[in-house]
Amino acid sequence: FFLMIRRPPRSTQSRSSAASDVYKRQVVSTQSTWDNHNELTYTLLCLVLESLKTCFLHDKDGFMDNLKLEKFNEPFVDLLEAVSLPCLSFNKFVGQEYVPCLLALVDCLNDEYKWKTINYLVLTKTRSEKPETRIAALNVISELIEHLKERYQVLINDILPFISETLEDENIEVEKLSKNIIIRLEQVSGENIKEYLKSFK
Repeated sequence: FFLMIRRPPRSTQSRSSAASDVYKRQVVSTQSTWDNHNELTYTLLCLVLESLKTCFLHDKDGFMDNLKLEKFNEPFVDLLEAVSLPCLSFNKFVGQEYVPCLLALVDCLNDEYKWKTINYLVLTKTRSEKPETRIAALNVISELIEHLKERYQVLINDILPFISETLEDENIEVEKLSKNIIIRLEQVSGENIKEYLKSFK
């Protein structure tokens, strides 16, 4: 007598289909890991900005000297370009984390020349290819004008060539923010900013 051993039925799934499923699981796993990594990076970044803001608010001994400021300014402003977040999260980051830190730095410096450097670097981001960055930069400038009020007058000459460009931006939100900034500049300066902008056309 022969002992008949029944083999388990072969899977009807093709080899290519099985490989596809494995790949899909790997993609999902990788995406999940990437999302977690981004969330942790974002959280850490927010904590760093909060710590910096606290340092600036309590800096009474000139800790933020010229050498430190020179090293700090560009990487700090580059955050407006480098942060990869969904649009709503990015806007929240700029409004709730970035702007308070920048305004604390401005108050800490209390120096028109140093304000000009930061202001100019932020303005350069209005020429970014990313509309989110252009919008973020204009929001930062708007908050800076609101914070400094009449003291922003020393920076008006720097903003004019940039705002003349953003007024003609293809993005509606960028154009709208630019018009609001002009209105606010006219309020704080008492000057006809629209008239000045004609020389840049």
